[in-house]
Amino acid sequence: MTADERSRSLAEMTDSRDSLLALLAHAGEQGWNLRPSPGAWSPAECAEHIVLVEEMIIEFVESYAAAHAAPHDVPDLASRDEIIRKSAVNREEKRTSPPRARPTGARTPPQAIARFRAVRARTLAFAESTPLPLRAYRWKHTFFGEIDFYQTLLFLAAHSLRHARQIEETLARTAHAG
Repeated sequence: MTADERSRSLAEMTDSRDSLLALLAHAGEQGWNLRPSPGAWSPAECAEHIVLVEEMIIEFVESYAAAHAAPHDVPDLASRDEIIRKSAVNREEKRTSPPRARPTGARTPPQAIARFRAVRARTLAFAESTPLPLRAYRWKHTFFGEIDFYQTLLFLAAHSLRHARQIEETLARTAHAG
């Protein structure tokens, strides 16, 4: 990861964290469980889903990188960075979450927010301090196919932003309906 890539990924993860936390604070206890339509996720479920995804992914990235040497002579995937950034936040592209990343409703708002803060702090610490060549490590993402570990950081930032937008849409719809 270059210095510019590190800086950009940190900025995107910080910005998406701040956006999500601001929206969750705006939702408050009353907006936490609002649903814009039957079957749609509430802000609480969006927050839990973000936590589940980020916890799974950062755990995988850290443990895989610690157990495996960086591959050599891998194709450059950098041309896909913008595709991941844009597609991950695009709310027009509907996706179905894998079962292990679906919310269960088991967290209170303070618990979900605390878990999000903790996992994002862990992800930011990894991005800030890793000496690993993140472009060399790869994995198969459910929606994007093969992505490198730097792109994984971009995805985590964009994924949070995607669901922050979903929460914003929910709050706007329910405010107009109420």
